[in-house]
This record gives sequence, structure tokens and C-alpha cells, in this order.
Amino acid sequence: IIENIDRVPKMDENEKSRIRGEAYTIMASRYFDAFRNFGGLCLARKAYAVGEHFEGGRSTAWETVQFIDSLCVCAINEPGYIWNIPDADINQWSGRLTRASARALRAKLWMFAASPLFNDDKPYMEYTPDKVTEFTNIEHVWFGKKDASLWNRCLEACNDFFNENASNGNYYSLIQPATQDE
Repeated sequence: IIENIDRVPKMDENEKSRIRGEAYTIMASRYFDAFRNFGGLCLARKAYAVGEHFEGGRSTAWETVQFIDSLCVCAINEPGYIWNIPDADINQWSGRLTRASARALRAKLWMFAASPLFNDDKPYMEYTPDKVTEFTNIEHVWFGKKDASLWNRCLEACNDFFNENASNGNYYSLIQPATQDE
């Protein structure tokens, strides 16, 4: 979709941009789900033709975080990618991803990246000598060090979400209780 949507005739540029934003967000969310379970992943940076050889191999956990973040940023920067579904379009667009989805996913990504699961003095899983092969790279399952500044990246991503939400009328918010009882 991303590489070919511009070839679609008679489609409004805003709609193309909106669909590109959704595609980036879908890709980022699927990569995120795999990352949180497996760490470093094979990263497809382009569409591959049938039979085309993929030589990328497994990336480090850190390279995977940077790739997912870049997908989120691409989605956020799509000019036609809307913040929320307008009430007038809810019947047609309900359940679709929005720029708010990409912002929230980016915050979630950095929360996982900053957590001790990947960001600690030692990995959560260590290979035993009998399991080590020439393909073993311990940085597939952690970043190789503890970096407290990653929490600042998480905070920045959270603030970016809340600031953009505020500039869009605080569309996303918690439902507040009307009374002080259950």
C-alpha cells in the first residue's frame, strides 16, 4: 500500500495520506507485538516481490525499537492522517486507526524499551554454553546495557500524545464519575 497508493487514480491526496498513515501504524503495531515477545526481529524495510531474496537476518532489540519508532513517526507525519474519527464519519470509519493510535503506540513502545525487560544491567535470559551457536547474539533479547535516559524518551512520547490530544479538544479522556459512589 505504502509503495503503490500514489498509483491509484482519482483518489484524493488526503485519503491516500490517511491510508498510508494507517498502514504505517498497522505495521508498527504488528512489529511491536512480536518485539515484546521475541526482542530483535527480521526487519522488512520494503515490499518484496515473490521469489525475491531477503538477506536482512535478525536485528538487535535496539535496531528493532528504532525501526518500530520510525514507522510510528512516518504515520504521525502523514498530513492526511486524522487524530480521531469525526462523528459524521463514525459509521464508515469506526474501528479504523488514527494518528492518536500511532502516538499511543509510540509511547507504549518506549515504555517497553525503557523497562528492565530490555533495558537492564543483564539480560532477562542468558544462553547456556551448550545452546550458543554462531547465530547467537545476546543483544537480540536486550540492549546490552542499562540506559536510564530511555525513560525520558518514554516521557517525551507520552507528553507528545497528551499535548496533541489537548490541541485536538481532549478527544481521548477517562470517563469521570458523576457521583462519589461505586
